[in-house]
Amino acid sequence: MLVGTLDLKTKEAIALAVFMANRCSYCINSHSMALRRLGFTDGQLVELAAVVDFLSSTNVFSSGLKI
Repeated sequence: MLVGTLDLKTKEAIALAVFMANRCSYCINSHSMALRRLGFTDGQLVELAAVVDFLSSTNVFSSGLKI
């Protein structure tokens, strides 16, 4: 997580999105706390969750319709 050109905040946000999609409660909690330490607000965490939910839903919908 510390190596590369993406900053840690971006990598933590990606990690949280993946763990939300995979429904890992432990991982969601730990990466949410990490993002809060890096300056994420509750509003930003809610927005991230909303984006994950929206994209996951549209993925299931389009897969169901065989689009």
